[in-house]
Amino acid sequence: ASYFTEVKTTRNTSRNQQLAQIDEIIASSTDDSEAKNEALAMKIKLTTIMEQENLLESLIKAKGYEEVAVTIGMTSDNVSIIVKDAEFDQDDAVIIYTLCSDEVNATPDNVYIQAIS
Repeated sequence: ASYFTEVKTTRNTSRNQQLAQIDEIIASSTDDSEAKNEALAMKIKLTTIMEQENLLESLIKAKGYEEVAVTIGMTSDNVSIIVKDAEFDQDDAVIIYTLCSDEVNATPDNVYIQAIS
C-alpha cells in the first residue's frame, strides 16, 4: 500500500504545484488578458482531470481491487492505471477499460494498465 500512497502523493504534489503556478499567473495578469484566460482554462482542465482521477480510483476500487492509482495526461488522452492484483487477467482489463471508456471517454489505445502484486 505504501507504493500506491507514494504514487498518489507524488501525483498530487505535482498537481498542486501546477495549480499554484496557474494561480500566480492569474493573480499577476490583468483582467481579460490572454495569459489570464489561458491560465483559467488550464486550471479548469487540471481540476477536471484531478476529479476524473479520483473518480476512476474510487470506481476501480469498488470493483474489488485492493489498491489503485490513476494518472490522466494533461497534454494527451492517456490514462495510466496501476492496480494491485496478483491474478490480473483479461477480464480485469475489460472491467477497467470499460470504466475508463464510460467515465472519461478514453479509448483502449490510450489506456495503460500495470498490475502489480
